[in-house]
Amino acid sequence: MNSAPTLTPVELRSVLPSSLSHRVSGLDAARRRGQVSRVRGSEIEIRGLNIPIGDMVEITIGATAVPGQVVGLNPASAIVALLGSAEGIQRGDVVAPIPQLLPRASDALVGRVVDGLGRPIDGGPPILGAPLQLEISS
Repeated sequence: MNSAPTLTPVELRSVLPSSLSHRVSGLDAARRRGQVSRVRGSEIEIRGLNIPIGDMVEITIGATAVPGQVVGLNPASAIVALLGSAEGIQRGDVVAPIPQLLPRASDALVGRVVDGLGRPIDGGPPILGAPLQLEISS
């Protein structure tokens, strides 16, 4: 039998250096899942995931994932505005919360055009290494 102690993500965060503790926040999110209950254009209704307005989610479609942001709440569901195409999304697709990440300003971003998620949209090469991903709390 394995008698090694186990720590919850909250306990683990308290013993890690602050430089690593933000990475643990994804552990809680990795366990939670919901499902698409309705698709209406680029607006998706999800159930089974207790998540606040403003949080980010991703809808898994086969091998790809489409990001979205929770923009509304109903008594038993949440409304998600997609940040990508709704093509292929259907009832029952898996929805998971994702940490909200923000790229850090650096020389790698000078002169570049990026979307709201920090992804390059100017046809230039990927921005590698320079942006530091930080969790945003709401």
